[in-house]
Amino acid sequence: MMTYFSTLLSALLLAGARFASGSAKIDWQWKSGRASWYGNGDWPIHIGGCGYDYLWKDEGTGWDVAALADVSPDYYDSCGLCYEIACDPTWTSDYYGEKFDRSRVCYDSSASVVVRIVDTCQCTYPANWWSNKRWCCGDKAHFDVSMWAFEKGALALKAWNGVFSNAVALEFWTYVGVVGWEGTNATIPDITVSIGGDQVRSIVAREGLRGLYAGYGAFLLRDLPFDAIEFVAYEQLKQGLSTYLKRELKPQETSMIGAVAGGFTGLVTTPLDVLKTRLMTQGANGRYKSLVDAVVQIARDEGTAAFLKGWQPRLIWISLGGFVFFPVLEASKKAFAPQPLTV
Repeated sequence: MMTYFSTLLSALLLAGARFASGSAKIDWQWKSGRASWYGNGDWPIHIGGCGYDYLWKDEGTGWDVAALADVSPDYYDSCGLCYEIACDPTWTSDYYGEKFDRSRVCYDSSASVVVRIVDTCQCTYPANWWSNKRWCCGDKAHFDVSMWAFEKGALALKAWNGVFSNAVALEFWTYVGVVGWEGTNATIPDITVSIGGDQVRSIVAREGLRGLYAGYGAFLLRDLPFDAIEFVAYEQLKQGLSTYLKRELKPQETSMIGAVAGGFTGLVTTPLDVLKTRLMTQGANGRYKSLVDAVVQIARDEGTAAFLKGWQPRLIWISLGGFVFFPVLEASKKAFAPQPLTV
């Protein structure tokens, strides 16, 4: 039994290392997109939808930040992600089909800048509907970049008549860990994360004690059905396979049906996980007023497919969890079962 679990742990660690290194390689590929800019006066960058509060110039990427279009395939869970972006001297266009010659606006198209996602470029925004729809509605990958990142030498944009171009073509790639930085023209940012007591105080100051329980209802709505479905699925599979084999299951077989039960449950509860995550991470000035409002807005603005965003990694990690958890559970039940009294 111990040999099996030792082998299992080693295999999972090896698989995790390969998965991590493989995912980092994917982000080497540069992609085409577009950028506009925002932030006249410094305060607008500090009230972003990600809820990071005041951004200090000497921490992380400083004021080199951006908002990602909420219809982007990469939007879900994008808060805090870093992108390396570079000005691309070519034509670009807006959502309405108007084309712009931006072939001569880059100071240095070989330079780049790293920005962190702190806000949302909303496709549907009544207060500024024409402009938001023009840039943020998914005709191409779009970043609304802070004016500090937009105007600096790294992104290198020329001003026409003293006014910066309202949009430029760009190339971008997702920054993951420290992989791929050696040999690039970008400055490596010192990414820092506030944790522990400081983070708790920040949440309480910004959102009150209720902020510590953000999304609690959605959390229960996800986890209670999840546990019920997973354990019922596991017990049914275990009973069916044991009856078919006419014997008690081996740990390896328990791992396999545990993985199937976990993966199935993770997949069918993904919509609940999406709702829970959106409500928990929206911050004090969040766009969703309630669970029902989140359902309505997501379905209206992003389509029903948005409720399955992230199902692939969720399926993988919960399947691995079931693969480990259920054989350990069965072994623990045997180890701690009451022993018969002897006289």
